[in-house]
Amino acid sequence: MTSEEVAEVLSTGRVLFIGVVSNLFLSTLFGIYSLAYFISLYIYFNAENAKKALICVLSGNFVLMLILFVSSVVPLLVLVKHGLVVALPGGIMEQITAAYLQTHLTAWNSTDVLLSSVIPFIIADTVIVWRAWAVWMNNTKVKWTLLLLMLGDIGEIDS
Repeated sequence: MTSEEVAEVLSTGRVLFIGVVSNLFLSTLFGIYSLAYFISLYIYFNAENAKKALICVLSGNFVLMLILFVSSVVPLLVLVKHGLVVALPGGIMEQITAAYLQTHLTAWNSTDVLLSSVIPFIIADTVIVWRAWAVWMNNTKVKWTLLLLMLGDIGEIDS
């Protein structure tokens, strides 16, 4: 191997190592989050007055976090498959470049960016609307106004 090839292998190994370590940390945090989610569901289903709205909020939050988790882990796996497993004649750097150009990798990266910027706002808006909804339980005008404001705020975040 030439010194350039050694440098390419070293650089690729360093990037993949950092990606694997960050994915392990993310997986641990997602496991803790999943445990807390299922414990909260157990508590709410066993309570006498389970709040269906809160269960829906928790479930929606869990689904969004699951999608965010998957969109954070998949790009590294695609890079490993197309960057290291599939051999191209140009060497490792050409393989890595070809891996970055995979269309499904671009889709996962854009999903990751979108969800990581939108999820905190959706959670915050939903909690605020849910608490206000509980205060004005019998007032349908306030409920619809809150719902429309929340949807408008989410639409504003997305654009």
